[in-house]
Amino acid sequence: MFRIFRGRLFAFSLIEVMVALLVVAIIVAALAPVITKRMQRDIVGKSRISTSCSSLFPEGYCGMCYLNPKSCIVCTKVCSSDEFQNVSECSCVKCSIHHNDSNCTRCNSKYCVQCKQGYYLDSNNRCTICPKGYYCYQDNSGGVNGDGGVSIKKPCPKGYAAPNEGMSACVACSKRGVQGSVAINEGSVNCTLCTNGYYSSSTGSTSCIKCSAGYYSNSGASSCSKCSDKFEHCVECNNSKCTKCEDGYEPSEDGAECKKKGCPDKTVR
Repeated sequence: MFRIFRGRLFAFSLIEVMVALLVVAIIVAALAPVITKRMQRDIVGKSRISTSCSSLFPEGYCGMCYLNPKSCIVCTKVCSSDEFQNVSECSCVKCSIHHNDSNCTRCNSKYCVQCKQGYYLDSNNRCTICPKGYYCYQDNSGGVNGDGGVSIKKPCPKGYAAPNEGMSACVACSKRGVQGSVAINEGSVNCTLCTNGYYSSSTGSTSCIKCSAGYYSNSGASSCSKCSDKFEHCVECNNSKCTKCEDGYEPSEDGAECKKKGCPDKTVR
């Protein structure tokens, strides 16, 4: 045996060759169990996969499966929108059961992604009832990992209110029994009635409007009325009395009417 070092030829000793062969033999012996185990595992793994799964999944929706232990790989079963597809068992499970949340209506394997109306998804992906002053609705434009829509919580906009929990839409002020009311701020729990001398008639009102001169209103009014309709000959008033009368008339002491001006009775002129 020969070896070259710096351009010169050297002979390997028999001892060196034997030592090298011994090292190689030791390495091969050490790796043999690992290689054998990996080959056996690959062979067993391939033998577990099958396309004849009817005996394990008689409904016929499993196209490929592991034989032992039983587990579906490809499941063609179509689940409804409120169900989660359990591929390994090739079955459909209600989202409310899968996530132990009775208000969950859409989900994936990890999370609930949509709640029923009046609920929203909190930071823990749990369905929580919508608080007062907010409305919670289903947004079907997106979703988590493509799994349909999500549930969103938003404060009621100005002009609207949510007096109860679990509301999916806010109530418009000056509508449905709350005539003459407004909501100045977002997230209002209730609409606020307009005070005397002010009114509001439009849906979703955000401010009360002052009655024009010669008109009056009671609290919560949706319109103003003429002072002259309540107090004859009156040109300015509030909801309880006349404060100014037509020329030739003056308000009575209690403001309940307009009296004609002139000399008192039995007065010499």
